[in-house]
Amino acid sequence: DKFSGYGFNKSHSVAYAYVSYQTAWLKVHYPAAFMAFCAFRDDD
Repeated sequence: DKFSGYGFNKSHSVAYAYVSYQTAWLKVHYPAAFMAFCAFRDDD
């Protein structure tokens, strides 16, 4: 299927992996600040 090769390309998955790594790192090293941000962030 040609669409599966294009639908979620490598650069997109690398970007998601990078953001996920940063988020996990912040959650581990700064849990209070991370949870405060998650609880009080603006959804705009």
